[in-house]
Amino acid sequence: MNWFERFKAWISGKRLPDETKAALEGSEDSMRLLGELDNLTTRNEMEIGRLNKEIERLEKMEQEQVARLKDESIGERSKRIILRTIQRLRMQMDNLENRIAIYENNLRLHLTLIGRLQQIQAMGLTGVSEEEIDDVLDDFEMALEEYEEKLQAGRLMEMAKRPKETASEDEELLHLEKEILGKTKESDREKEKRRMEKKEKERKTEQAEGE
Repeated sequence: MNWFERFKAWISGKRLPDETKAALEGSEDSMRLLGELDNLTTRNEMEIGRLNKEIERLEKMEQEQVARLKDESIGERSKRIILRTIQRLRMQMDNLENRIAIYENNLRLHLTLIGRLQQIQAMGLTGVSEEEIDDVLDDFEMALEEYEEKLQAGRLMEMAKRPKETASEDEELLHLEKEILGKTKESDREKEKRRMEKKEKERKTEQAEGE
């Protein structure tokens, strides 16, 4: 068994992205695998760029809605519509960022794999010992463990961002408005109470002036 066959046998038991497994299974030699990994790297980079542009577009839409929310002349119904729109836009951006994190992890994995393959390839050409190749494989195994840790951390962050199931829509929108405007939402009853107090004060003032 040559070093590439050993490498494929070793890595086939590791947890890898589906696209990486497909590249391994379809490659009969190291040069073919390097070409496949290079293609995957390019695709990941292009997808990351596309998703970043989509986030920028959604962020501009969010800023427009925030500007509308700060208009004190809007009614309560319009305010709720705007808040729902902002909430939806943020969820979309969170989803896109989670996808970018996956692509980033895959990209780092593929770049590391390319580097290790090229290193082992060069070592094989110079007739190094199997022990030295094993050292390189051990080094790469650490990179695979880091890849798995990042995936798990990404899953935990995604779960933490999800709204609590016990929170009502009104509570979520109220929290969002407070975050954006830096103030709590006044209830219609409180507004009406203040309006009546102001009206009563004006009435008393007029009455006093008439006396």
